[in-house]
Amino acid sequence: MLSNDRLIELFTHPDRAVRTKAARVLADAHDPSPATAGDIIKAIERFPDRAYPCLWSRLPDFKHDDASIQWLLHRLHEELRLDEKGIDSDDLLDRDINVRATLEQTLASLDFDQLRRHRHAIAASVTFPEFSARIDRRLSLADHDAETLWQVFNTWANKGHDGKSPDDGERLDAYQAMARHADVLGDRALTALASSSKDWREWHLIEAAGWMRRRDATPLLLRIMLEDDDDSDIGEPLMDAMSRIGDPTVIPALTEGIDDRSHGFKLYAGEVLERLRHPESEVAALRLLNTSEDPDTIAVAARALVELGTADDHALGMLREFASEEKFDSTWGDLREELIILYQMLDRELPEAMRWRRAIAADRLARRSLRDRLERMRPAPGEVNDRPLPLIETSQREQPKIGRNDKCPCGSGKKYKACCLNVHQVVDRV
Repeated sequence: MLSNDRLIELFTHPDRAVRTKAARVLADAHDPSPATAGDIIKAIERFPDRAYPCLWSRLPDFKHDDASIQWLLHRLHEELRLDEKGIDSDDLLDRDINVRATLEQTLASLDFDQLRRHRHAIAASVTFPEFSARIDRRLSLADHDAETLWQVFNTWANKGHDGKSPDDGERLDAYQAMARHADVLGDRALTALASSSKDWREWHLIEAAGWMRRRDATPLLLRIMLEDDDDSDIGEPLMDAMSRIGDPTVIPALTEGIDDRSHGFKLYAGEVLERLRHPESEVAALRLLNTSEDPDTIAVAARALVELGTADDHALGMLREFASEEKFDSTWGDLREELIILYQMLDRELPEAMRWRRAIAADRLARRSLRDRLERMRPAPGEVNDRPLPLIETSQREQPKIGRNDKCPCGSGKKYKACCLNVHQVVDRV
């Protein structure tokens, strides 16, 4: 398994895909340390014109210190000076990112104590109203005692998702503030969770327990996940909470009998395996790869081994075989592309690399051509399109329905709802 120190080294790898993978793996891990924002900053300065999306967008995900905060403020002042001159730094650096917004978002999401310590410099630098409002909100939450925070939490947790609940940023800020009182509020959250029903309050309590990193919450979270074996939205907060707590004792319980579990359960159990960077995760994934005959379970094990950065020769041989003989279910991603990146991270030669790169490029060209054809067939407003759809060869293998929170079948690594769902809806309408 790739060590954290090796992943940090890969932040400055010349291949953009490798940098992207290394930064994402550590940012999503249950414990990203010893990586810091300083490591990301060093990589940004080394690749100033080719950093996005793997580096700039990860600035809020890693721990900051006074030096990195000063760097953020300095870069933000530079961005503001360029704006005053009417120069778009994003165009200059050929980056598909709003650098100024990213810098302000990072400053607004700093640790509460850091935000207090640098509040005047940050307030004088941040210009986007939404980030200024978030800074004020976080500073206010930092001043609340445990009792007040519990009241704030209950006020919106009991409302459900009826349009009056807080957005993701507000929830995140509240959870982080509650984590400062994890000894008191953790007990309350676990007591409430043990008696909660299947509603949105349970969803919020699960998230709160995860942010408070209460290891004693693990048995309860496991019980809920095992009982709720379907594709419901509760799987996502459960996966996040167990990954954030980082207790490796969940691994045997999640993988035992996984062949008979639902597609959604396998998806979330697999993400927990990927994010718990413990030796137990690699051992469990290797066992599943060697013993399971279920295509989804094999995909879960293969993805986990790739994400963990396995260096096991037997596992790598099996993964190459799956990719070469197309035994890997493509709805879980492109295993060829993942293995090309993994072998670079391991600093090994992959015999199939050149052939797979050509095949991947051809597949992308075909998908792009299909999207262009469908776009040309889109009727103008008010028109009726009676032209036939292009004939598309498809296999007869029946694929499981893609859930909104599943991995996108395009292989991007993103959730389906955040990637190709809208494109597929357009295709369906056409």
